[in-house]
Amino acid sequence: AAALKEEDGSFGGAASLFAGNFELLADAVGRGTGAKVCAAQGGYFLVADVSATGAQSDMHFVQDLATRKGVVCTPLSVFYLDPAPSETPGAAHAPCMLVRFTICKSREH
Repeated sequence: AAALKEEDGSFGGAASLFAGNFELLADAVGRGTGAKVCAAQGGYFLVADVSATGAQSDMHFVQDLATRKGVVCTPLSVFYLDPAPSETPGAAHAPCMLVRFTICKSREH
């Protein structure tokens, strides 16, 4: 609470730090995977639509990215109760095609 009283609203430059790291990560994700980065106005995560990458689902995308590039991200389907259609024969909904990357404080990560 005391730090908030002394703060000018920028939280020590955290907003500009994360904005810069978001742009760096967005460029790398877009060029490196072909995923379309979703616009954001701030936050700790970058969300990307991987439907144009040729992946069958978000889960397939993250497994392939980890295996081929050593980069990990979270498939957003893990936050939903219903499994992807590939895991449920006859399901009437499309697979989730969104993944989430964490925006690090340090560019070395």
